[in-house]
Amino acid sequence: MDFGAAARALVTMDASNYRRVPLGVVAPRDTADVAAALRICAAAGVPVVPRGGGTSIAGQAPGTSNGHCGTD
Repeated sequence: MDFGAAARALVTMDASNYRRVPLGVVAPRDTADVAAALRICAAAGVPVVPRGGGTSIAGQAPGTSNGHCGTD
């Protein structure tokens, strides 16, 4: 998990005009990392947004609020 300003800025947007700043960014290496990130975020009540390539033109990649954790 990365909570740094640079990592968060990199996933703030997709190909649309929407901008949402996540609380943190997760770059899981395997399914165990995904499971751990989901457990931590669920316990903290933080929504998780699977970003993928961030190429959406409809704004789904940046999430729906500024209080989420993006996975890349």
